[in-house]
Amino acid sequence: MLSGPLRAIRETDGLDLRLAVTGSHLSAEGETSRREILDDGFEIDAEIDPELSGDSPRHIAEATGRITAAAAAVFADQAPDIALVLGDRYEMLAVAISAALMEVSIAHIHGGEATMGAIDDSLRNAITKLASLHFACAEPYRNRIIQMGELPERVFNVGAPGIEKLLKTPRAEPSEIWNLLGCELPAPFVLVTYHPETAGSPDPATDVAELLAALKASRAGGILFTGINEDARHNEVAATIQSFVAATPGRAAYVGNMGQRLYWTAMAHCAAVVGNSSSGIIEAPSLGVPTVNIGTRQQGRLRAGSVIDCVPAREEILRALELAFDRDLALDRQTPYGSGETSALIARSLAGADIGALSSKPFYDLVGGHAA
Repeated sequence: MLSGPLRAIRETDGLDLRLAVTGSHLSAEGETSRREILDDGFEIDAEIDPELSGDSPRHIAEATGRITAAAAAVFADQAPDIALVLGDRYEMLAVAISAALMEVSIAHIHGGEATMGAIDDSLRNAITKLASLHFACAEPYRNRIIQMGELPERVFNVGAPGIEKLLKTPRAEPSEIWNLLGCELPAPFVLVTYHPETAGSPDPATDVAELLAALKASRAGGILFTGINEDARHNEVAATIQSFVAATPGRAAYVGNMGQRLYWTAMAHCAAVVGNSSSGIIEAPSLGVPTVNIGTRQQGRLRAGSVIDCVPAREEILRALELAFDRDLALDRQTPYGSGETSALIARSLAGADIGALSSKPFYDLVGGHAA
C-alpha cells in the first residue's frame, strides 16, 4: 500500500527516502511482497525481524518488544527527521514507540478509524497520539483525530493509498492466477481473506469453521483463500483453512501471498470478496465487487453499500453470499475513501512540514478551539 507514497516521496525535491521493512515482509510467506518492493525499484535500507516464534498473545507481545529495540538501532543509524508508518498493526506501534523515544517525529497513515473486533483499534489510537502528522483516509476520520486532541493544521484528509494503488496498478490476466495455483478454479469464484478476531472474547476456531461450512454449501464454484495476518491464533486458522483446501481439490486453493498485482486481478474477476479484511471494505467497492464482511473485526469503519455485513454463523454467511451473487441487486458501490491522489498529497505535506515544530505536540482542545 505504501509504494505510491514512497515513490512520490522519492521524486519530491527536499525529501530523501529510507526504507525499513518488518512484520510479514520478513516471514516465509512474505517473500513475494519483499520481492515486489525490490521489483518496484526500491532499496531496502534496513530489516527489522520480529522473530515471531508462535501465535499466542505472549508471542505477539514479545515480538513487539524485539521490534521496538531493533527499530531503535535503525533510527540511530539512519537518523531520519520523520518516520512514516501506516495502519494499526503491533509492528507499527513498536516502530512508533521507538521513534518517539528516539525523538523522531512520526507521520501516520490511516488514523482515526475504528475496528472494534481487533486489538488493532487500540494500537491505532496509540500511534495517533504518538504521531505529529496525520494522513486520514476520509473526512470523518480526520475529524476524529482532531477530536483526540491533534492540531487541525497537522491533520490531512488524503484518501486511502490502497484505492490509489488499486486504480493505478495494471492488472494481470486471470490465467496468471491459475498458473500460480496450478489449476483453474471454476466460476463463479470468491476471494476469501479471514483473520482471527483479537478483541472481545474471540473464538477463531469456531468462526472459521462456520465460514468454511457456509462456503462449502454455497453456490460458489471456486474458493480462493489468501494469507492470514500474524495475529494471535493465526496458525490455528491457517491450518484449518489449509485442511479444507486439501479436502476440496479443484474447488478451493490457498496462496499465502500472491502479490498486489495478482491480488487486485483476483478481486476484479471474483464474484465476491469474503472474510474480514480491510480490503473488502476499502478497495473492493472501487471495482464494483460486493463484499461479505464477517464478524466485528471491521466494525466501525466507513463502508459502501456493496458491503454486506453478517455474523460468523453459517446460515447468516450463506444468506450474505446469496445477496452478493445476486447481480440484479442494486448495491451502492460509492467508496468513501477518496479518488486516488493520495501519494502526491502525502509527499507535498511531508515536504512542507516544519521539522522543528513537529517535536512539540500540544493538545488541541475542542472547547474553545485552542492548544493546551
